[in-house]
Amino acid sequence: TRPRGLRHCGGCTKCAERQHAFAAAGVPDSTRYVR
Repeated sequence: TRPRGLRHCGGCTKCAERQHAFAAAGVPDSTRYVR
């Protein structure tokens, strides 16, 4: 897990998986990514 208060990078494979999961579910991703 990432330390509290830090944002997701938006460029790694885990962030890509997260973004694809939100898109596949049709749910908006309100996560603020660094990239």
